[in-house]
Amino acid sequence: MNKLPDKSRTEWRLLVTGELDVKIKNYVLQMQIDQIRRSIKYSRMTVEQGVDKLYNICNKYHAILQNDIKLIFKI
Repeated sequence: MNKLPDKSRTEWRLLVTGELDVKIKNYVLQMQIDQIRRSIKYSRMTVEQGVDKLYNICNKYHAILQNDIKLIFKI
């Protein structure tokens, strides 16, 4: 996989809001998603900020997160 799915894809938003429940294998990514969800829940972060943060993490570490990204986006 050469490119991360576009930030406008619905899966990003569903993932940070908790509406998309996917069994993430990478522990660090699991923790980041949980932290983003809590921040959104307690209004410390907007959904858009959560998507931006998660997208940036996945973009930076996409080589080690490929399996989870494929699972989330069914690619």
